[in-house]
Amino acid sequence: MGIKLKSDCFSILNTNGEQVLFRTLDTSINKLTFSIINKTGAALSLTGDPGGTKSSFNFNFEVMLTNEVVENLTITLPEDWGKTFFVESRIPTWSVYPTVDMVIEPDEVVQILLTNISSQDTAPGNFYIGYLNLPGYDDPNFPFAKHLAVINPPDPAKKTLPLQGAYTNVIHPIQGQYVLVEEGAEVFDDGQALPVYITYDPLALIENGFTYRLANTSKDPLVNSAAQQDGNSAAPPPTVYISFLFGEQDSDITTQPLADNNISIDVDAALPWKPVKHTGGTSYWQFLPESQQIINGHGVVSFPIHKIITALNVKPDTISIMYIQINDIPGYNDMTRTILLQKLAAKAKMESLEASKYFIYADENISISWESSLAKRVTIEYNLKGGGRVFLDSAKGEIKLNGRDFWLPVQPSAEDTIITAIAYDNTGQSSIQKTIKVSYDWPQAEILSFTAGAGLLAARQQSASYIDYYLNWKTTFTKKIVIRWTWGDPVEFPPTVTSTVLRVYVVHYWADFTLEAYSLNPKYTEPTRRKIQLRNVL
Repeated sequence: MGIKLKSDCFSILNTNGEQVLFRTLDTSINKLTFSIINKTGAALSLTGDPGGTKSSFNFNFEVMLTNEVVENLTITLPEDWGKTFFVESRIPTWSVYPTVDMVIEPDEVVQILLTNISSQDTAPGNFYIGYLNLPGYDDPNFPFAKHLAVINPPDPAKKTLPLQGAYTNVIHPIQGQYVLVEEGAEVFDDGQALPVYITYDPLALIENGFTYRLANTSKDPLVNSAAQQDGNSAAPPPTVYISFLFGEQDSDITTQPLADNNISIDVDAALPWKPVKHTGGTSYWQFLPESQQIINGHGVVSFPIHKIITALNVKPDTISIMYIQINDIPGYNDMTRTILLQKLAAKAKMESLEASKYFIYADENISISWESSLAKRVTIEYNLKGGGRVFLDSAKGEIKLNGRDFWLPVQPSAEDTIITAIAYDNTGQSSIQKTIKVSYDWPQAEILSFTAGAGLLAARQQSASYIDYYLNWKTTFTKKIVIRWTWGDPVEFPPTVTSTVLRVYVVHYWADFTLEAYSLNPKYTEPTRRKIQLRNVL
């Protein structure tokens, strides 16, 4: 059938309406209400068949509580409901179920009170919920996870921690490409949701990341006690936990295997902190300060978070939560904070395209740099003089999704070369692109060399004597050469000609020669000139 209940059909809250468990041996303090809420929009039928096919709801605390505590829970049920304790895969679990057929109307709530709870550890965790045999609904493949923070009971003699949380340095690289950091001011943890882009496919994993920052708003440092620092105190050491929801529900940021095999969290602070190695199958990362001063006055502790890779084809625009839990800082009550994580459909974008030069000389090449974001594929193309085309494709390994100082494989040859970089998303359609124009800018014509010499006086011919003048030259960026000289009219040559012989019938054995090199670039209207004077050549 394929229809299943959603995570929002269940909740676990303490008497303050929070998903918080208190660390205490006083069993009168922890009172949790497990609620089954009909959010389906229709009547929800439950079967109370005593023959074994009855509807049931199962829950456990995973490893947050000892087996003994879970087995001895006091469970207060509504009328016509029963309960059974069992151990499944070494996890102590309770099952609650109706003893008669019944209907839960839309938005109706069934509440089950859980008491006689003691807890000795601060490690946060999840309250897991499953169900079986609901008429018209498939059983879930995995249980629903509801995060439970663990803090010490509030003490009116202690102060509120002067810590402000924020996130910054948001990144979304793909397949190990160097990251493009989103610019912008810090966004505080009670503000807007942080974007987490849904990955395309196993060959284009989007590695979402950001940095979470805890800032001390007080001028006074947060200080560890000397006894705790020396390990002589019975009180637990100060701890920061960062947790997520892992599973297959809309409220889960990713699956447990994707989290265990990818997500990593570092710590960066002026004072030394120790990260505790993440344990696979858990939902949290733990960090411990290693000096007596935990955070300096107005100091900051940063937690760079890497490689949040979502499952494929999850529902866009759903919200998950990252939980921050801070325990056992002397003189202060414990604190919890949250960051909203919004799963968004990825849309490829070409962020920038730049060239090392935008005006080039003939036969000169350029390098280009480009940055894409959320691109599964990038192409770069440009046309050549005469109709040729250069097309480079990251899918063929010819370029990368981001590139720096990449020399074009073929020099631009068109007078105005338009280079286009296009980013593609998972649909294979082009998205936002960038174009740049590279134009020729020939330099002024240059005369590299110009030499002239004369031969001996030749025999008389036709009652006259003549002299041969031998001229040689080299020029660059020239469209034509003109030789002006004393005894004849100007002579014009194409730029490929580099020598000539000028003959004159004269009685004067001298001559002046001027070479004029006219530039290819039309902005240089005056030619480049060089003059040679020959005297007494014989």
